[in-house]
Amino acid sequence: MFDKLDFSDFNKFIVSVGIILLTLAFIIPWFFFKDVSNFQIAQSSFDSLTNVSKNFVYRREKIIDWLFIIIPIASSVFSLSGVSLIYWGLKRWFIKQTEITDKIDQLNILKLQQEIKPLSKEEKKQNILADNILLGASVNKINELALNENAEIDLNDKEKCPPPKIGDIIVEDAIVENALAVEEIVMNRIVSKNLFEYEIKRDVKIGNQFPIDILMQSRLKEIPDKIFEIKYFNININFESIYSKLIELNKLRLLYNSNYQKVAFVYFMVIYRDGVVDGNTVQRFQSVISKYINERKIVDIHFQMMNRNQLEHYQFDDIFSK
Repeated sequence: MFDKLDFSDFNKFIVSVGIILLTLAFIIPWFFFKDVSNFQIAQSSFDSLTNVSKNFVYRREKIIDWLFIIIPIASSVFSLSGVSLIYWGLKRWFIKQTEITDKIDQLNILKLQQEIKPLSKEEKKQNILADNILLGASVNKINELALNENAEIDLNDKEKCPPPKIGDIIVEDAIVENALAVEEIVMNRIVSKNLFEYEIKRDVKIGNQFPIDILMQSRLKEIPDKIFEIKYFNININFESIYSKLIELNKLRLLYNSNYQKVAFVYFMVIYRDGVVDGNTVQRFQSVISKYINERKIVDIHFQMMNRNQLEHYQFDDIFSK
């Protein structure tokens, strides 16, 4: 029979009984002592009563004297019993809710694990090329920059060069290799922190729609996950791509919270080759991104923009202290 009981309703019943007993512990004495004066009789009136009436008054007085002893005891028993039942019922309910919450957390973690898929090499390659083969550089210039990280960039000359045409041969592998090398720097810095409370994954996607460069999954629900999106621009900075990615990361952050009931801190790092863009342009764009984040009160996305040389000396301590 007990295995068919709804423990949630049973706990409510226990608490309800406790509340009733606790209420009676105060109501019964209040009603009794409020009306006890009505049972008193003047001596003159008592003397005028018949013997039968006097015996009735004597018995009533004995009952009242007995109630004066019993009611405080009963009230104390009701009070202690009521408090005990309320405590017991709430404790059982809290334990049950904790178990349910733990199971829900486990299901959310399992759901997240199932929706994390590895990003294929071809998908990774296309994502990188989409950012680097774009407006503002000829095929020869693209190939020169991809093969030689030390090649100089003339910003004025870059604007005069026509964009690549269909059928042009571009050194795709070199472009991808340069971008992966930058990601490797970030990955090595993360691993060097010996963050045992995280499981670190690289090049994955969530729900087949959100590619992630580096995902740090916390082993504890209380510790937020960390998502790293790293864009390296070897030839030219695609500002439209950065803005679109920021919107996508915000959607991912909201999805993380709503679908998996977990907080994720997003670190959007834009790395560019020295000479690709001037400092004033970088400053203006950072201002636009900061305004977008502040206006929407997004506190879980952290945007940083730096050149390749700055990345080499960048300290990750601030990131891992959060």
